[in-house]
Amino acid sequence: MESEPKTIEKILIVDDDPILAALYRNKLRIAGFRVEVAESGTAGLTKVAEVNPDLVVLDLMLGDMNGIDVLKQLRGSPATQDLPVIVFSSVFLSTLIKEAKDAGATRCMNKFNCPPPRLIDEIKSVASGAPASAPATQPGEVAPAAESAEATAPRSSEPAEPVREAKPRLRLSGEIPRDTDTPPVMSVEGSPAAFQRDIIEQIRRRIADAERVLPNWMKDPRNVDAPFLGVLYRAVRAIAGSAALAGRVRLGHVAGLLEALLRDIKQTRGASSETYHRPVAQAVGMLSALAGGGDLQIETPPSPLIVVVDDEVGSRERICGALQDAQLSSIQVADAETAKRLFAWNLFDLAVIDLEIDGPGGVGLASGLQDDGSLGDAPVVFVTDDVQAAQQQIEMGGHKMEVIARPIQPLELAMAAMIKVYG
Repeated sequence: MESEPKTIEKILIVDDDPILAALYRNKLRIAGFRVEVAESGTAGLTKVAEVNPDLVVLDLMLGDMNGIDVLKQLRGSPATQDLPVIVFSSVFLSTLIKEAKDAGATRCMNKFNCPPPRLIDEIKSVASGAPASAPATQPGEVAPAAESAEATAPRSSEPAEPVREAKPRLRLSGEIPRDTDTPPVMSVEGSPAAFQRDIIEQIRRRIADAERVLPNWMKDPRNVDAPFLGVLYRAVRAIAGSAALAGRVRLGHVAGLLEALLRDIKQTRGASSETYHRPVAQAVGMLSALAGGGDLQIETPPSPLIVVVDDEVGSRERICGALQDAQLSSIQVADAETAKRLFAWNLFDLAVIDLEIDGPGGVGLASGLQDDGSLGDAPVVFVTDDVQAAQQQIEMGGHKMEVIARPIQPLELAMAAMIKVYG
């Protein structure tokens, strides 16, 4: 349902990343808006009272207070209860996004995929009174992850010999949804290439900060009050917010999930540190390679093809759900024989296999696929109840593969999958 048109001239940006705040401020000013910036939640609430903005752009992850608390205070005051608020968040923080919607956010935007032109379009949409666009046609808005597909055996009419195509195509009942919308590289001043080089230089400084403090954090990962975790978190969060603006989609994908891992460590007071210790270190190690050089380039959004082989439907759905939360599409397979036929016809980027699957077992299935060439270069992540026994099986088979323990920690599994796909 459409609301009444609004006049939007004054905008307040509440974001504790000064570089990104300045970028959005400059682009909004060029578009004709009057813009103020507040670098904390407390300062944001003060600025709202001072400048009486027509719209607020609010980052949900602020250093001094949660953006949800800022939103609740705005909605709790008669003077600001109807003030339009566009919130920015990482797509990996789905719980926080839901809280923002429940607290009265006007629009929820994915910071990873919302360059200034999209934000400007959204502001104009709010001003016109138009309803929020559907996820499929509004790439900047946080959308639910794609549903995983259930695999079936290839049809009998297929040729007897497997045919490998240059681009993997699933011979299934439907296509896996793909997000093929790439955010453009913009320029605040000067050429797009110059702007991109500036952003990459800032990203490299943040990567250097993360690499510098990582060894200190790893010495005592449960101490969330030490400054090292805070420095690491702020560096990764800044990388996640600016990577897509420089055309580095994969970097933003990994940094966004790493931000969610570090946030979970902070919230659990270090209880999740032991589980996340290794994936955090691996992810930080990938950042420099994913950043690339400062030359103008726009990456194609990743669309890895992942197969999940597990004969327990509950386990299979939990695994696929963890991958979906990380914006990774997956195919479900319920038994080893169907998996063999599916691998014979398709090239996959990653296989997640239940180690205790009926029949040949996970290692036996992976070995057979490896021996007949069906596995190709696809890495394998095993899911098991007994990591120690799994490691012994894998070592005896000569495999170098990842092992994730049940009960599954969604962020750990998602990061392991992402590292395997991008590594």
